[in-house]
Amino acid sequence: MKKLVLITTILSLGFADTGEGVSELVTLDTVDPTVHVLAPNGGENYVNEEFIEITWSASDFSFGNAPIKIYFSEDGGETYTDNTDFEENDGIYQWTVPDTPCIDAVVRITAIDEFGNSANDESDNSFSYYEVGAQISISPSSLSFDINLENSAEETQTLTITNSGDVPLEVAINQYFPVVDIDGNVYQTIQIGDQIWMAENLKVTHYNDGTEIPTGYSNDDWANLSTDAYAVYDDNESNADTYGYMYNWYAVETDNLAPEGWHVPTDEEWTALSDYLGGSSVAGGKMKECTPGSCPESEYWNSPNTGATNESGFTGLPAGYREQSDGTCYNMGSIGYFWSSSENYSTTAWNRPLNYHSSSVHRYNFNKRNGFSVRCLGD
Repeated sequence: MKKLVLITTILSLGFADTGEGVSELVTLDTVDPTVHVLAPNGGENYVNEEFIEITWSASDFSFGNAPIKIYFSEDGGETYTDNTDFEENDGIYQWTVPDTPCIDAVVRITAIDEFGNSANDESDNSFSYYEVGAQISISPSSLSFDINLENSAEETQTLTITNSGDVPLEVAINQYFPVVDIDGNVYQTIQIGDQIWMAENLKVTHYNDGTEIPTGYSNDDWANLSTDAYAVYDDNESNADTYGYMYNWYAVETDNLAPEGWHVPTDEEWTALSDYLGGSSVAGGKMKECTPGSCPESEYWNSPNTGATNESGFTGLPAGYREQSDGTCYNMGSIGYFWSSSENYSTTAWNRPLNYHSSSVHRYNFNKRNGFSVRCLGD
């Protein structure tokens, strides 16, 4: 006598004939796993050869002992390389960052169950890794090498280092590669003293958790905001390409405005910058953009651009601001205003303006509803 075997699947039920006279229950899984990349998920910045954790979450009814495969891309997800064996689904993989810089890296996690069902997830946006602090040891001798000039791709400048002493000379060459925000915008960076700054104004439209930053407010609505928002000068998007966006302090206050590994500087950190540059009375000139070889002339600052040398590399720009009282934009070409993350009072926070007719960097507190530029500082 033939008996029937009951077959259950995740999706359906059926019967099968074994021909053995024995009933048995068979389970078939036809549902794909679920998998989500948790980190790096876009906007992170790492150092070459650093140890980091790749993390994910994945689930399925029919996972085996090693259902996870990890793939890496350095071209934004166009192509991937397979650098790992199948891994356990413990949610963590210890990864050594490659020793070559990259600004468009993506991770893909693939989950495969024992029935061959599979699913993939990728980093939502690119992350980057770069080299910092390359050391060169020089015996007593002379060394010459070329340095590419950032503002002139076709020119090189030769730096000659001579050591006439008896002790080997160590030269630290710090290379700071661009940082990428969650929108994929790329920013040049610069070391000033012990701090690493963005050398460009922020122009991100999403917080680092992927949430959109509110925008599009009329002048009247802007003047009455007590919540986070950003704006572009005179509603002209081309201004953002050069000057970045203007954010009210409520956006700064979220602590999610800067890319991962960066933050909006505190009032104390701004003071440390101006102190390193010789004090507030001269630091502004050293922070203001000017035309290389023709300072204080500038494509962006109004004349006379007093004291401008940009010797710090900060490259401060006169982006102007959006006024808190009436929502109108003012002072592009004349003043650049930079938020700190430090509150002064319930309605005001500390700010650092640069002015076209002064070599100073000032310290003022302004109403939180104002829209000002943001520069980020490395953690």
